[in-house]
Amino acid sequence: MTRPVLVVSAQPWLDSHPPVLTVLPLTRTRRGAATHVEIEPGASGLKQTSYAKCEDVRAISPLRLGRRFGRAEDDVVARVDLVLRRLLGL
Repeated sequence: MTRPVLVVSAQPWLDSHPPVLTVLPLTRTRRGAATHVEIEPGASGLKQTSYAKCEDVRAISPLRLGRRFGRAEDDVVARVDLVLRRLLGL
């Protein structure tokens, strides 16, 4: 089984050669961590509520991606942006 991820790379990096694919792994376990952003089922394509683990930001090869589940809602993207800015001191 492969862990789902939220792709957080900006489009110019996705279009670069080689592409830079920055992702956040997802978990279904609610830990109440300030660095976890909740993602609801629905437009996300997820079957259960999941949490983006912003503290585990990583770069992966595009070859590791499977199928696309869906799209993160704008409020999820905004919360992820805020958490990543705080974590990275930006």
